[in-house]
Amino acid sequence: SGITVGNNYVDLGLPSGAILVGSLRYTGALQIRLAALTTSESQAAALLGRMQSALTMARAIGRQGKEQDDPAAQIVNSVSLKQSGNKAVLTADIPDGLLHELATAATPKTPQD
Repeated sequence: SGITVGNNYVDLGLPSGAILVGSLRYTGALQIRLAALTTSESQAAALLGRMQSALTMARAIGRQGKEQDDPAAQIVNSVSLKQSGNKAVLTADIPDGLLHELATAATPKTPQD
């Protein structure tokens, strides 16, 4: 299962019948929580295994030439994965500084007289 973004389909690797639930919470950093509700514990375990593999790869790539205080590295290093019954849960934090940078970059600039 996946999602369509614009004209592009992105395969999320969700098992058939799974439901993805997401939430955001601000606590000085933006906490992201995604829970995949699958139809069985074995589906959740398999999904968690794929997520762990992707996370391991992202962390390895991030270590190549990146500073550990780099915002992208901070996000990847904050990711936590766990299984609770038929749920595979991912949590991550986006640092406040990175949120500020993104908001500043997204703010349209007005022409000066």
